[in-house]
Amino acid sequence: ALDALHAEVVATRSERTLQEWGHDQDGSQRWFRVVERPIVDRDGAPCACGSLGCLETFVGQEAIARRAGIEVGLGGRMRSVTEELVRRAGAGELRTLRSLDEAGQFLGIGLAAAVNLFDVEAVVLGGCFGPLAPWLEESVRVALDERVLSAAWARCEVRASQFGEGAAVRGGAALTLLTALEELKGFEEQLG
Repeated sequence: ALDALHAEVVATRSERTLQEWGHDQDGSQRWFRVVERPIVDRDGAPCACGSLGCLETFVGQEAIARRAGIEVGLGGRMRSVTEELVRRAGAGELRTLRSLDEAGQFLGIGLAAAVNLFDVEAVVLGGCFGPLAPWLEESVRVALDERVLSAAWARCEVRASQFGEGAAVRGGAALTLLTALEELKGFEEQLG
């Protein structure tokens, strides 16, 4: 079983996907990518992928911001959008709090499927979800408790990432470095 699942909506120019990441108990790393976006509302809003009601249309940073009344421009403003959501939620703005609650509910539904599939002990909210975790965690936790098959005897923890919005970049760099070191080790053993 995996120790933890890292959830983050990753936005790029070419695609947006929900990525989950976990460590096996033996320390090895595994990356899981949800190739087909999970559809949580078949009659939902149009998604960038061309489908309707994909998870991202509920939990993506832009979707959360729009429901909160924040105008989102094209590209480049992701960090400032998160900061604005945090500011408004911290001030108790009702529209923002409702948007985050809805996002947490749908994020929990999507994560429950992954938790059931990979049998993880914890979910780590990263990327834009990290700073928003204080307002997402309870809704995510409720959805996990309702939908995770093992929740009655082994509750899945929900934690906020401490690495901020740049965690995916640092993780990718670390994975590249580890791969290079493994290759060097193999080369050294061949010479050895």
